[in-house]
Amino acid sequence: MTDSILQSFLDHRFIKTDESENISHLNKASAELQKGLGKKKKKIIPYTLVALDPTVSDEDPIIQEVEALIIKKWPTFRNSVAKTKDTPIAYVQAVILEALNKLSKDENLAAIIWHTGCNIVSNYKLAGQEEVLISFLLDIGKRVEEVARNNWSILGNAKIDTFESIELTLPKVSQGRVDEAELQGHLKAAAVHSGWEQQAGGGENPYMQGQNNFSWPKFFAERAAKGLSEEINAALSNQNKSLTSISNSIQEALGSYLADLKPYLEQVSTSILQSSQSLNKRSDLIWWKQALYSHRLDSSYRTLGPLALTVCMAVDLADNVSPIYPKSVDFFLKETLRDVQGDETDKEVAVTELLEQLQQLSNAEKQLLEDLSNENESRKSLGACMADMIKGKMNADEFFKRSGLEKRAKISFGELTVWLFHDLQANKLANAKS
Repeated sequence: MTDSILQSFLDHRFIKTDESENISHLNKASAELQKGLGKKKKKIIPYTLVALDPTVSDEDPIIQEVEALIIKKWPTFRNSVAKTKDTPIAYVQAVILEALNKLSKDENLAAIIWHTGCNIVSNYKLAGQEEVLISFLLDIGKRVEEVARNNWSILGNAKIDTFESIELTLPKVSQGRVDEAELQGHLKAAAVHSGWEQQAGGGENPYMQGQNNFSWPKFFAERAAKGLSEEINAALSNQNKSLTSISNSIQEALGSYLADLKPYLEQVSTSILQSSQSLNKRSDLIWWKQALYSHRLDSSYRTLGPLALTVCMAVDLADNVSPIYPKSVDFFLKETLRDVQGDETDKEVAVTELLEQLQQLSNAEKQLLEDLSNENESRKSLGACMADMIKGKMNADEFFKRSGLEKRAKISFGELTVWLFHDLQANKLANAKS
């Protein structure tokens, strides 16, 4: 993608200023415009149409709006441009294109720009700006195509990263043991008369075996039980701590492993889902091509007139294909039209003749482009101009002025259906909620 459209315009001397301060003013104007267009995506369509036409009228509302924005940053703009004997149009173009170039880093906004400009640009008089303008569009188109191919890829092309097996490192299990010396001490304390403590190495029993009554064994049993239970419980406690540390180690290791495994499984799931969706998309397209049925008109395409068929196919396909799609879909649409129209698909028809045919459409057919109609006062897409013609909001002269087409322009039905398909997709993206 071109790093700076402003620099390209300077390099090709479309704008002439050698003062870095003036370039800074233009960059600031472009940055402000970029911010505004990012918030109001609908404006990207008319701004793209204006920016790609070097011969646009200086009375166009967008030209005047952007010129005012430049003057806000560069108060002496008009006098400076007058000294170079330039017109403000090229400066306005550069500012808009720079803003669009930055916005195109977002794939959805890039698709709006691409769909809007890819057909009309070949009908504009580019006044020596062909290299810069075509390069600008193609760079954006390549990015959209790359994203589209990734979105439409099947499992055979999906890349699933390898994942390492788990390795558990567990702490050593300590053996629970009763200390013999401690146990012996407790038994002596229980069995030996307290008077013999020094000689026997221990003794707490106040009674002697020779008394021949229950006192000595009672004390022995109670004291021995107390001592034995303390030693056994201490050994079991140490054993339990050791086992608990193993459990904690396993839990921590598994927790860490599963945390790493989650994004991997998500990637696998996404790849499989994407592959399934891609196959479904292809299946739906083939089904549509074979059926030749319009869900909008609930009718076979073979029953429609040439213009109605051309419009209806574009609308039906746009209803069923996401706005970011591989370029091959354009060719698929054109070839589907050819299945019905035959060689008439490539026959060029005067745009003036097509405008006359618009009024001959049925009421249902006239509603097909309704979504493209808008109140924009600047340039409009071809589809939007056709929608306004159908509604009687625009005459033929206004149509050519607002679309940027020449009155002698001709277009084939194959080109028209793809063009309308692009306009519908750009409109879909422009009106989508962020």
